[in-house]
Amino acid sequence: AFPADDPNRGQVLSILGMQLHDRSWQADGHADIDEAVSCLTESVASTPADSPNRSGRLSNLVIVLRARSEQTGSLADLDEAVRVGREAVATTPADDPNPGAAPHNLANALHARYRQTGSPSDLNEGVSLLTEAVTRMPADHADLANQMASLAFILVSRFEETGAQADLDLAVEIGKAALAATPPGHADRSEEHTSELQSHHD
Repeated sequence: AFPADDPNRGQVLSILGMQLHDRSWQADGHADIDEAVSCLTESVASTPADSPNRSGRLSNLVIVLRARSEQTGSLADLDEAVRVGREAVATTPADDPNPGAAPHNLANALHARYRQTGSPSDLNEGVSLLTEAVTRMPADHADLANQMASLAFILVSRFEETGAQADLDLAVEIGKAALAATPPGHADRSEEHTSELQSHHD
C-alpha cells in the first residue's frame, strides 16, 4: 500500500484520478468516475495549503466533478465543482505556466450549471473569468487560442440567453482571433469548439 504520509501521495492520487476520469467515458464508467472523485478529493486533502501544486489538483477535481455530473445529472456535483474551482483560481501561483487552466475549468463548471439551472449569474461569472484569463495571457502562450475559443463559446451562450448583440459580435471577433492564432493543420482548426477540459497532470 502507498504510505499515507508519503509526500508524493497527492501527486500519485491526482494522476490516478485523471486516468480514471479518462477511462470513465468508456461503457459503464460510473465506478471509475466515482473513484476518480475520491482520488482527487484525497489528493487535495493531502496537499498543503501553501503548496504550488494545490491549485492544479483542485482544478483536476473540478474536471472530474463536472464529468460525474454529466454522467449522472447531479447538480450537487456542479455546485461542488464551482466551489472548488473558485478556490483553484484564488490559489493559482503567480508564476503558474498555465495560468488559464483553473479559470477555464471553473468557467466550464459554471456553464454546465447554467445549462441545468438557467442562472445568468453563472454565465456572467464565466465570461468575466475567461476575459481576465485571456487578457493576462502572453500573446505567444500555447493555450491562448483555446482560451479565446472558450470565451467565444460562452459569449454565444449569453447572447442566446439575453439577446445582447454585443456578445455575439464580440464572440465572432474573438473566434476569428482564436482561429488566426491556431496554426494550420492543428486539430482544433478542424473541430467545432466544445470547451475542452484542461487538466494538470502533476
